Amino acid sequence: MRLLGLSILLSLFLSGCGENKRTLHLYDWSNFIHPDAIHQFEDKYNCRIVIDTYDSNESMTAKLIAGGGGYDVVFPTQYFVDILYHQQLIEKLDLSKIPNYKNIDWEELADFHIEKTDAALPYLLTTTGIAYRADRVEMPDSWTIFSNPKYKGRTTLLNDVRDVLGAALLTLGYDVNSKNPEEIEKATNVVLEWKKNIAKFDSDYKNGIASSEFLICQAYSGEVQQVIQESPEVDYSLPKEGSIVSCDMVAIPRGAPSIDLAYAFLNFLLEPEIAYLNMTYAYGNPTNKALMETLPTSFRDNNLIFPTPEEAKRCYPILDVGEATLYYNEAWTKIKTS
Repeated sequence: MRLLGLSILLSLFLSGCGENKRTLHLYDWSNFIHPDAIHQFEDKYNCRIVIDTYDSNESMTAKLIAGGGGYDVVFPTQYFVDILYHQQLIEKLDLSKIPNYKNIDWEELADFHIEKTDAALPYLLTTTGIAYRADRVEMPDSWTIFSNPKYKGRTTLLNDVRDVLGAALLTLGYDVNSKNPEEIEKATNVVLEWKKNIAKFDSDYKNGIASSEFLICQAYSGEVQQVIQESPEVDYSLPKEGSIVSCDMVAIPRGAPSIDLAYAFLNFLLEPEIAYLNMTYAYGNPTNKALMETLPTSFRDNNLIFPTPEEAKRCYPILDVGEATLYYNEAWTKIKTS
């Protein structure tokens, strides 16, 4: 009985130790960090990681504004970083706590018109282009493919106002971040023409193009690379008029409960081995100089992950357009309800 009592006490003690582990709370996109990277960080820092996910920058921002979650790390797209920082929702980073900051290739990011900031770190860079069934369709090199009645009912556009209107603005030769209401209206009319042919606005198109239900989809490069692993007949094109580039960033919310652990995690993500794991999981360009020195040729030559310098010149980031956001929201309502 004495031994049994000691055994129970020991179990309770060990259980209590496990419960007292520090916790890092991440608010993240779905399937964005390699599980092995999570486990390695937990082992290295004797902590546990809890991940909540969101499906849009807007929903993430709304939750931070409401003060919910108690998150330590968030992953905003680059054009939301300024919004979050100016609303005092994220910290200005203390770079002395991130020694691996030296691994960031800011010059490459500049090639994609993405500016340096100390409010967040770059995580993965991806483009928005056209996924297509190469066994059924010749390579589409223009956004105008969505107005071709030959593919009526077999195409999709993303369910995202800035990606869709951005493609239309580029098609018209306008700035992807136009604040001109007349230009946005013209772009709206282009999208309304495209809408006559598409099956739907859909950001969950992967199964559809893999099965040939859809032949042409506006798509994200990282997700297309995932599809190609199972369906090599799928390919990807960056239109000649220009494409949209996005860089998902890593930031620390104001009042993060485990801020020291958050800094350790940001530094951890910049280690070449961890950047490699995450790149091969989410298929984005980590813009990590230290990683590029050892990266296998099969990845370095993959244009879906690393666009060529010529392609980079035609890739433009979405930026915060301030009060002009109202024009985009009005345009999107018109597009969706017409």
